Amino acid sequence: VASLPSSLLDRLSSVSDVKDDTHLTDLTNQPATAVESSNVQVQPVVDIECIYVGTDQYFDNEHRVNNAQWKHINKIMKSSSQKMASHINDVFDQTIPVIAIELPFRVVRDIGSILIFDGIESLNSSEVAAKYPQHKKLLRNLMYALDALTRKDPSHRISGGDTQVFLYSIPCDQYDLIIPKF
Repeated sequence: VASLPSSLLDRLSSVSDVKDDTHLTDLTNQPATAVESSNVQVQPVVDIECIYVGTDQYFDNEHRVNNAQWKHINKIMKSSSQKMASHINDVFDQTIPVIAIELPFRVVRDIGSILIFDGIESLNSSEVAAKYPQHKKLLRNLMYALDALTRKDPSHRISGGDTQVFLYSIPCDQYDLIIPKF
């Protein structure tokens, strides 16, 4: 996870003709994940700390409860950590497209939620157009780009046939990982 911003920079620079964008190079100073002197790839080490949030309080490795309840909560925390580690490994084992958009991150996050729950075609809906009238053309082009991306390159698909995409907010220098509904 620590090297994710540098991976994004590498992918953005390979998509862009401009290699000298100082706005993007300030993302991170993390070391590269590949060993440059050989062709050996270093697997990212992911240390995931899971916190269980209940209705009355939260639990982590420092905040425990009685044994019966702790066993149940600990099982959920371990299972959640394992699922997240597996997902992160899947992310690093494939090429994930990055779509850079000239939108504030707040809008990018909202658009990401719309894509996840309502699908690509919803970007052309009257509700989205009414909510973001100043971005209507950009959202239409985003819809076309996502549609073309899924048709031209099936290598972006993860298990189950879903496509993962990073939506990158250029002005805010933040990103959102989504799996849009098609």
